[in-house]
Amino acid sequence: MTMQDPREHQNDQVNLGSMVPGSVASTNLYTPEDGTGETGLSMDLGQALLSANAINQEQLTSARSVIEKSPGKRLVDVVLGMGVDEVAVQQAWAKVTGVPFQRIGEDTVEADRQINRLGLDFCLSHGILPIKMAGPRLILGVTDPDNLPIVDEVRHKLQMPIKTVIVCAGDIGMYIEGLK
Repeated sequence: MTMQDPREHQNDQVNLGSMVPGSVASTNLYTPEDGTGETGLSMDLGQALLSANAINQEQLTSARSVIEKSPGKRLVDVVLGMGVDEVAVQQAWAKVTGVPFQRIGEDTVEADRQINRLGLDFCLSHGILPIKMAGPRLILGVTDPDNLPIVDEVRHKLQMPIKTVIVCAGDIGMYIEGLK
């Protein structure tokens, strides 16, 4: 077996454009700002809800029991189904995921063109709402930050980079009702 001299390949070029910060390929990637809070590694949603006094230990135990008996159910869905305040749940989820939380009101939405391109029914049924442009990026309100396929679908439909924020389904519904 012969060993190759590594210097033979020192002039070979490798295209790392998608890995270079600031390159065109990397500009569509979301990177959270510094100081967005704790991540799921250091705190889970149940603990965040307890810390925020949104639920008590008995409610958390009950919710986790439902999850054990119902494969595929998530804690966020169970606690919302239990009637826990949606704002408190979404704020806790934002804290755990590191995705910013934002309330939606008629004075906060400036992306009417993007809303019209997607359609009100599409936005309502998927729990999303374009909020505003931030430079070349669309700030997209999502009720479920784990639903990456819908974020990708919106990115594809609108042909623009997306940054997500967590919002409340109730806020989306009220905003869309106000447009009808």
